[in-house]
Amino acid sequence: MDIIDAFTSLYMSVPNFTGVWTNSTAYFVGQNALDTSVNLIYTCLVNHTSMDPPSTFAADRAAHFLYWQQTIPGAPVSVPVRNDVGRNKIHNGTFTVAQRGDGPFAASGFNYTLDRWELGVSADTASVTRETATDDDRLVIADEEVLYFMRNVFSGDSGSSSYNRIVQYLENINRFVGKQVTISFWARADSPKRIGIAVAGYAGSGGGGFNVPVGHSQLLTTGWVRYAYTLTIPSLLGVTKGTVQESWIVVMLYYSSGITEDAQNGNVGVQSGTIDLWGVQLELASTVSALDKPDAATVLINCQRFYQRHYGLLISGYAPASNGVVQDFTLPTTMRASPTVSVLNVSFSTNTAGPNYIDGNTTHIIFNTIATALGLASAGYDIEASADLTD
Repeated sequence: MDIIDAFTSLYMSVPNFTGVWTNSTAYFVGQNALDTSVNLIYTCLVNHTSMDPPSTFAADRAAHFLYWQQTIPGAPVSVPVRNDVGRNKIHNGTFTVAQRGDGPFAASGFNYTLDRWELGVSADTASVTRETATDDDRLVIADEEVLYFMRNVFSGDSGSSSYNRIVQYLENINRFVGKQVTISFWARADSPKRIGIAVAGYAGSGGGGFNVPVGHSQLLTTGWVRYAYTLTIPSLLGVTKGTVQESWIVVMLYYSSGITEDAQNGNVGVQSGTIDLWGVQLELASTVSALDKPDAATVLINCQRFYQRHYGLLISGYAPASNGVVQDFTLPTTMRASPTVSVLNVSFSTNTAGPNYIDGNTTHIIFNTIATALGLASAGYDIEASADLTD
């Protein structure tokens, strides 16, 4: 079996797969053809006959940019396979960690949803939830590890500066600048819609930033399909550098946007409906590869570096009236930076008004509670600690 036959055999499970693209061939809407120069599948959008030799598939697509759309359905994305763990720089791309719950999450401005994913809304309405995948979802995606996916039910506003988007901030801009990256994900929509891909960077506190000037708008179908987009992150040449610890690049997925935001996301435009996502990946590579899925413990640790929520803490001790009982809580994962800490809920309090956060760092959080009268002062409570990055 030669190399082309080996590539082709891996794609035989793709619906309407016609094999390797060839010259002077009639193609019809919905057929899928393989470009062996990049090991990617493209779906035909317009009935046509391909160009005569010696034209290549890439030249044909460039000459007729409306004829083909890059699509990577199901398991064939395993060509090529890079087995090094940690290729995927996105955290929680399969949405298995949801310390804040399953939603619904809405935003007027910017709010975090499923771990590491921030929802940004201006004028639009959006509701993000974590949905449980079905056997049909796993069958189409061809991956038994699909447990959940992210759903956004949204309504776009016609204002020029309106948008709604889901984003993830990736720390330490130095890891990405001047490099080629490939962003990929599985997606589906309730009806054909676009999703916009945009990237920006920030060189840290006291530093400057940049937007990648041209984004990408991807047309989605009603079935699960994997999509990929490759771009080069600009260098920091001429950009004022700040505190590296607070620097980042941000990956933004736009569901709808007015003309002000359209320039950087490939012209998604104003739209409304439902879009589902799963398996988001960003890798330092010029081509897409199989989804890198760290084990569950690693995913949780990565998420808890940025955000932790803990339930059922107990502070208790004897103290004179108006004196405090102190609790030092050790965080299970060292956080990215000293977190912002909040007491979310006090389930009970005896001889005290409840616990207070008084100090902390990346590894410990200290609380106290003040006794109302001499005796045992105790309280049960929940907390959150956030070191999430944000704009």
